[in-house]
Amino acid sequence: MKKYRLIIHERVKEDIRRNAKWWEEHYSAKQAQK
Repeated sequence: MKKYRLIIHERVKEDIRRNAKWWEEHYSAKQAQK
């Protein structure tokens, strides 16, 4: 069970990292439009 939770945690971290990158690009693009 603990091992399974660790795997989920790793995948969540990956998703967060990916989303953060997307948000950065998206946000800076919005800022550049102003």
